[in-house]
Amino acid sequence: MVTTPADSSDCCAICLQDLDPHHAHPGPAAETPRLRAMPCSHTFHQRCIFEWLRRNAVCPLCRHQLPTEDEEQDQGRRSRSWTRSRRGGRRRP
Repeated sequence: MVTTPADSSDCCAICLQDLDPHHAHPGPAAETPRLRAMPCSHTFHQRCIFEWLRRNAVCPLCRHQLPTEDEEQDQGRRSRSWTRSRRGGRRRP
Protein backbone atom coordinates (compact mmCIF):
# COMPACT_ATOMS: atom_id res chain seq x y z
CA MET A 1 0.00 0.00 0.00
CA VAL A 2 1.12 3.53 -0.71
CA THR A 3 0.61 6.81 1.13
CA THR A 4 -1.25 9.14 -1.20
CA PRO A 5 -2.72 12.66 -1.35
CA ALA A 6 -6.51 12.90 -1.30
CA ASP A 7 -8.87 14.44 -3.77
CA SER A 8 -10.87 16.97 -1.74
CA SER A 9 -14.18 15.51 -2.99
CA ASP A 10 -13.45 11.96 -1.82
CA CYS A 11 -14.50 10.23 1.36
CA CYS A 12 -13.26 7.09 3.10
CA ALA A 13 -15.62 4.25 2.17
CA ILE A 14 -15.03 2.60 5.54
CA CYS A 15 -15.79 5.42 8.00
CA LEU A 16 -17.58 7.67 5.45
CA GLN A 17 -15.57 10.70 6.62
CA ASP A 18 -13.94 13.16 4.23
CA LEU A 19 -10.42 12.24 3.09
CA ASP A 20 -9.44 15.91 3.07
CA PRO A 21 -7.01 16.33 6.01
CA HIS A 22 -8.62 19.69 6.89
CA HIS A 23 -11.88 17.99 7.87
CA ALA A 24 -12.49 16.10 11.10
CA HIS A 25 -11.75 12.41 11.38
CA PRO A 26 -12.56 10.00 14.19
CA GLY A 27 -9.63 9.83 16.60
CA PRO A 28 -7.38 12.24 18.48
CA ALA A 29 -8.10 15.87 17.62
CA ALA A 30 -4.47 16.79 16.87
CA GLU A 31 -3.95 13.84 14.53
CA THR A 32 -3.87 14.54 10.79
CA PRO A 33 -5.26 11.46 9.05
CA ARG A 34 -2.78 9.54 6.88
CA LEU A 35 -4.11 8.03 3.68
CA ARG A 36 -3.29 4.71 2.05
CA ALA A 37 -3.94 3.53 -1.51
CA MET A 38 -4.63 -0.13 -2.19
CA PRO A 39 -3.10 -1.94 -5.22
CA CYS A 40 -6.45 -1.34 -6.96
CA SER A 41 -5.92 2.44 -6.41
CA HIS A 42 -8.78 2.94 -3.92
CA THR A 43 -7.79 5.31 -1.09
CA PHE A 44 -8.76 5.12 2.59
CA HIS A 45 -7.72 6.54 5.94
CA GLN A 46 -4.72 4.50 7.07
CA ARG A 47 -6.30 3.61 10.39
CA CYS A 48 -9.54 2.52 8.69
CA ILE A 49 -7.95 0.31 6.03
CA PHE A 50 -5.49 -1.30 8.47
CA GLU A 51 -8.38 -2.23 10.77
CA TRP A 52 -10.37 -3.53 7.77
CA LEU A 53 -7.45 -5.62 6.50
CA ARG A 54 -7.01 -7.31 9.88
CA ARG A 55 -10.36 -8.99 9.20
CA ASN A 56 -10.64 -9.05 5.39
CA ALA A 57 -8.07 -9.60 2.62
CA VAL A 58 -10.08 -7.68 0.02
CA CYS A 59 -10.62 -4.05 -0.93
CA PRO A 60 -13.87 -2.85 0.67
CA LEU A 61 -14.95 -1.18 -2.59
CA CYS A 62 -14.06 -3.52 -5.45
CA ARG A 63 -13.26 -6.76 -3.55
CA HIS A 64 -9.78 -6.94 -5.15
CA GLN A 65 -8.18 -9.94 -3.40
CA LEU A 66 -4.94 -9.24 -1.55
CA PRO A 67 -2.42 -12.01 -0.92
CA THR A 68 -2.42 -13.38 2.62
CA GLU A 69 0.75 -14.34 4.52
CA ASP A 70 -0.06 -18.03 3.96
CA GLU A 71 -0.34 -17.50 0.19
CA GLU A 72 2.95 -15.57 0.11
CA GLN A 73 4.73 -18.34 2.06
CA ASP A 74 3.27 -21.01 -0.24
CA GLN A 75 4.40 -19.02 -3.29
CA GLY A 76 7.93 -18.77 -1.83
CA ARG A 77 8.03 -22.53 -1.24
CA ARG A 78 6.85 -23.27 -4.78
CA SER A 79 9.45 -20.90 -6.20
CA ARG A 80 12.30 -22.51 -4.22
CA SER A 81 11.07 -25.99 -5.16
CA TRP A 82 10.95 -25.07 -8.86
CA THR A 83 14.49 -23.63 -8.69
CA ARG A 84 15.83 -26.83 -7.10
CA SER A 85 14.13 -29.03 -9.71
CA ARG A 86 15.68 -26.95 -12.52
CA ARG A 87 19.12 -27.45 -10.98
CA GLY A 88 18.71 -31.21 -10.92
CA GLY A 89 17.49 -31.86 -7.42
CA ARG A 90 18.85 -30.78 -4.06
CA ARG A 91 21.13 -27.84 -3.56
CA ARG A 92 24.74 -28.66 -2.94
CA PRO A 93 26.53 -27.25 0.15
